[in-house]
Amino acid sequence: MAAMDDHRTGRALRLLAVGGWVVALGGLTFSFIVDMKLRDAGHSALSTDPAEVVVYGAALVSAATVGLVVAVRQGRHPVGWLFLALGLALAAGAAGDTYALDHGVVGGDDGAVAGLSLVAGQASFIAWFGLLAAILHLTPTGRPVGRRARLALVVTATAASIGLVAKTVQDTRFDSPYGEMRNPWAIGSIAPVVDALAGVAIGVTMLGLVVGGASLIVRFRRAEGLERQQLRWMAVIVIPLPVLVVASYAAATADLLVLRTIATGGFVALIPIAAGLSVLRYRLYDVDRILSRAAAYTLSTV
Repeated sequence: MAAMDDHRTGRALRLLAVGGWVVALGGLTFSFIVDMKLRDAGHSALSTDPAEVVVYGAALVSAATVGLVVAVRQGRHPVGWLFLALGLALAAGAAGDTYALDHGVVGGDDGAVAGLSLVAGQASFIAWFGLLAAILHLTPTGRPVGRRARLALVVTATAASIGLVAKTVQDTRFDSPYGEMRNPWAIGSIAPVVDALAGVAIGVTMLGLVVGGASLIVRFRRAEGLERQQLRWMAVIVIPLPVLVVASYAAATADLLVLRTIATGGFVALIPIAAGLSVLRYRLYDVDRILSRAAAYTLSTV
């Protein structure tokens, strides 16, 4: 009976993971279709920069797909579900912004749906920070590295939740081209309190992301054996990071769109892949060979 229950639970989790992946990619597809519609209708100034589309799409597909693979193979490991949630948050940001552009800015719709879509799109970045912080804290074991890290994770998650709620009811003016749109759930009577609360919560969430990165370093220094080898996958990202950052900055300065897209999008897409490989313990004994080659190519490029 217990084995049958475990089988049913595993099947339900796999179906949930597949459903989350489909929804995330559906959100990306929706935003892409709306963006093309705006271009075809002569609103190219409102459409998204192609470079940003590539970078954003790479991040979303990478996060959602790695989340799907980890959740299917290790359904009880939290990192897979966190990556799926990150993919959904990225999809909500893209779909919310493009829906608001199409219906609110171009269509002149000042209803609740368009306004709330814009709020979801504009506030989604808070969820990104909170989810990434949790991923850093929980890779690769699924548990924080210690009591302080656990407390930092709780504080970051709480701050991100408060920030999202505050953004939902914040009476704020949106940046162009959304300047004429308003938040239908805004509470103007306590606007200063909500503004202060949102600012503090977002600041704490961003700080929590930095602390999450620091916890990964602490974990690596303390780790031994298998866990230390798992964490070496994260170094696959760290080693080429300086070259990618310099290349991205140089490309932006020289207005080299393709190079900027490759440099920025490559790094963003690699984060979920490296973390996923770390969690799944995939071919651990190939890590040293990959790291040595990555280091050699990096030094050669510099």
